[in-house]
Amino acid sequence: MANNYDVFLSYRHKPLDGEITQKTFNFLERYKLPKSLLEQGARPIRRVFRDTEELAVSRILTHTIDEALRSADYLVIICSPYTPESEWVDREVMTFTEMGKADHIFPLLVSGSPEQSFTRTLKTIPDIMDRVMDVRCEGDDPKQIMKKAQSELLRVAAAVAGVSADRMRKADRMRSSRRIVTRGVTAAAVFAAVALGSAGLWNQAAQFRQQAREAQEASMTILQELTYDLPSHLADLPGTYARLADLLQTNADQITDILELNGSEPSVRYEIGANYSKLATAYGTIGHLEDAETAIRRAIHEYEASNDGSDRSRRYLAEAHNDLGSVLSSAGRYNEAETEFSHALVLQGAVADGEAALAQYTANLGIDLLAQGKTDEGTDTLARALALVPPEGWASPGNAALALRQYASGLQQQFRFDEAEEACSQSIALLERTLEPGQVNAELLKAMLQLASCRSDAGHYDQALQFYSKLLPLAEAFAESDSENRLHQEMYAEALNDCAYVQNLQGDLSGAAGHYLQAAAIYKALSDRSGAAPDIANYSIAAINAADNEFTAGNYARSSLLFRAGLKSYAAVCEELGDFHTASYLSYRAFTRLVFENDVYGAEQDAWDALQMYSSVLTYGYCGTMCMYAGDLDLADELFTTLAQAGAAEPVKQLFDALSAYGMPHEHMPAVLDIISTYENLSSD
Repeated sequence: MANNYDVFLSYRHKPLDGEITQKTFNFLERYKLPKSLLEQGARPIRRVFRDTEELAVSRILTHTIDEALRSADYLVIICSPYTPESEWVDREVMTFTEMGKADHIFPLLVSGSPEQSFTRTLKTIPDIMDRVMDVRCEGDDPKQIMKKAQSELLRVAAAVAGVSADRMRKADRMRSSRRIVTRGVTAAAVFAAVALGSAGLWNQAAQFRQQAREAQEASMTILQELTYDLPSHLADLPGTYARLADLLQTNADQITDILELNGSEPSVRYEIGANYSKLATAYGTIGHLEDAETAIRRAIHEYEASNDGSDRSRRYLAEAHNDLGSVLSSAGRYNEAETEFSHALVLQGAVADGEAALAQYTANLGIDLLAQGKTDEGTDTLARALALVPPEGWASPGNAALALRQYASGLQQQFRFDEAEEACSQSIALLERTLEPGQVNAELLKAMLQLASCRSDAGHYDQALQFYSKLLPLAEAFAESDSENRLHQEMYAEALNDCAYVQNLQGDLSGAAGHYLQAAAIYKALSDRSGAAPDIANYSIAAINAADNEFTAGNYARSSLLFRAGLKSYAAVCEELGDFHTASYLSYRAFTRLVFENDVYGAEQDAWDALQMYSSVLTYGYCGTMCMYAGDLDLADELFTTLAQAGAAEPVKQLFDALSAYGMPHEHMPAVLDIISTYENLSSD
């Protein structure tokens, strides 16, 4: 088949199973076959398939999954006590067995016993226990599981390569040992000189040591140039970060080799830490968040080893903990990120003349708190960061602009639209002063998007659409300038999604549909690449937005399918991402319960829970609507009045129109529209 896969990963969509599947996918796709085997004609793993969504409620595998399964050479089953609950995993095992490839099935046992964790069909394969890769560990710790799995998964790599598992492990060990053997040559020469005890040989040994020191110094000079100068020159060039990550990884290995020859001098430890920090930045930029986390944790380890209690040591450690917080936040692990940002603040607070960095780390903490749904705390923290150092005094104008933009986001969530728009305008002005005329970067685009969002939430839709007409071409060109850079793609998807929202409110349903689907496709590609919860959430929201648009357009069957697909993927990650996403998920689920399941009181409970977690135009509007249908009219009027006072009631009017067209008008709708009209007239006066 055209889309042939070397390995198909089958698993149950549960937290542990999904995390191990993602890590297994990364390991197999990135595993480089030892050169000795390649030279003998062994075949490396080129393509691995894993489905990122639960299958629909149907007894037929989707075309994409069925085609991938049938084209795969080997099947790896991630087995835990949840696995037997999935008829789809069992169906995939059955299909592989029916094709005569039962001997190409490898169970990866991550938890539970085989009796508890194997599907019905898997238990019937006669020699299946011979291929079990047992990676269980106490406490089901994913890191410990993967530590064991890296050795076990060489069996799969060996099967694909067409060599024995023992031969694969031997070649892998030999590759890892080469640098140790190379370093041992010099040590052996010195040892021989000592053993012979000859004065002449002692002199030669001294010469060897001097040569080694000179070689070390020359190597360090070259490596420092690679670590500091070259990455700085290349980082802004399109398409370079993937290659740069490989370069820096090799560089990190080489500096580590030098460290082992030279002992544990603090200066060398510092060089290793600096290199791993840059490596983390490169991996983070291309979306390899696990690799970024590993690199920055290694940097922290090296900085701690070289810590002499000086301001410099504290400063480097603070920066590394801040960077780790940024990586964790990007992966949606906001609580862990909060801890790292707080640690960075403690360290930086003890550094003399460190106010600029202190403001930056305070801002990062505020941004993380906003992401957790802690709107008031996050907004106050960002205000404190901006008060520490005026935006013009920050070391990086881009970081100051980011703090202003996120501060605007917090104000916007508090319905303080005028203040939010002012903060956005300050952010844009600050950035434009640092750029050439007509030049854009990611932070400028984000600030412009935030300003457009403020205008639409405040009900200024014409202004917002005019702004989006300028934004979309800029964002598209930005995405095309570097297709490997995830940030560039995210920016374009966000612009498409936000523009579609305003188009939907203005009645351009066809234009909105096209933009929503474009955004969903970009987010889907990003989530497939990273497996990160925020990317999955972005895809889910784009799909749900498309569903809402289809409902407004009267395409109810398509709307129902899109709602259910978006909610299914969103359900898997929303709680992990905090109150904002959980509240959004509950709001959307409330709508589907009301419209497609006729569960009025279940819908009201979902919407009320959402509003208790997080206040936004979405949660107020949906909660008011669900309360109205459940008969809590006083509460509904109070919620709608809040939106009307803020000038953000247009989505409610459109929702009422859509529900009426669907055949669900409510007798209280005219009274609500009168409330909205009253405040609109007051605003116009």
